[in-house]
Amino acid sequence: MTVSGGGPQVDGGAEPTESSTLSLDDGDIHVCQDSPRDAPALLLVHGSASSTRSWDPLVPMLTGSHHVIRIDLLGHGRSAKPADRSYPLPDQARRVGAALDRLGVEPAVVVGHSSGGVAATALAEQRPDLATALALIDIGPGREDDRRWRSSSAADYHAVPGAKVELLPGLGHSPMLDDPPRTATPLPAFTTSHAARSRTDGPNDGLQADRTTPYGRTGRRRTGGPDDAVRAD
Repeated sequence: MTVSGGGPQVDGGAEPTESSTLSLDDGDIHVCQDSPRDAPALLLVHGSASSTRSWDPLVPMLTGSHHVIRIDLLGHGRSAKPADRSYPLPDQARRVGAALDRLGVEPAVVVGHSSGGVAATALAEQRPDLATALALIDIGPGREDDRRWRSSSAADYHAVPGAKVELLPGLGHSPMLDDPPRTATPLPAFTTSHAARSRTDGPNDGLQADRTTPYGRTGRRRTGGPDDAVRAD
């Protein structure tokens, strides 16, 4: 793997962004990083047909005390196209893990929007050492073959053994970018809390399968494996 650097960029008054390209075995991956490298890490994973730019309205509200990392998934944004033109989400998750390893990023809270939430969940299942918690925003697409991904009420989150459900009061059903401050506000405290727990308990404490969105938050399970994933509408 090789890294090529890019100069700082400033988008719409946001914090300066360090842009770089990681040369992985199956294609180049574009990465953006903001804020101090020793701050709690917050990884933002975009959805299908999107890119790191989809997070631009939120980034300035997250960079005050967090190391914000955005990755263009293969075939998106400034990353290369997959040679076979296929986009399996477990493969996207594996590449994200490889990119974080290459960057030397400490365990991060992983935020996934839309299908990026499925990739984020796959990353947490594949690499629990890298994901201390999940924040899933408007996750999709539908996965009716797996109850975790059905569009359903909060009661169905109990399909995940050991999960607990907590709905955040006063949060309504509005798209992420309709009200960026409302989406961004819960994330810094959520990240700091789980980063502190990770330093205390270590990465093997278990996956924090949480949801912090305009819609609510789901709770925690301490054992690894696919049942740790939860669905957020």
